[in-house]
Amino acid sequence: RIVDIAWTVVRGTVLGLPGVEATVARGEATVGRYVRRLQRVARQDPVVSAAFMRVMNLLAPPASLMKPAIAVRVLRPRRAAVPSPLPSPVRAVPASR
Repeated sequence: RIVDIAWTVVRGTVLGLPGVEATVARGEATVGRYVRRLQRVARQDPVVSAAFMRVMNLLAPPASLMKPAIAVRVLRPRRAAVPSPLPSPVRAVPASR
C-alpha cells in the first residue's frame, strides 16, 4: 500500500519516545538502535543527513538508510566531537550621525 512507507517512519519514531508501550516485532529493536545512531551521526555527517532527510520527506524508502555507503558512515567508530568555541557576542555599535 502507498501508506506503508509513511507508517514505517512514524512507527519507528513513536516507538523511541519515552512511555510508549507497544509490541516490538523481531528485529525492530535492532533497527531502532541503528536509526538512533544514524540520527546522531546525521548531525555531523552531511551525506547521512541528506539520506535521512530524503527518507523523512518520503523521497526515498526507509531501506535506503541501510545501503552500504550509508551504513558504513553510521556504524564506523567515531571520535568524540570536540566542541567548537562559542562565537563572541555581537556588540551593538551606535550609528554614526
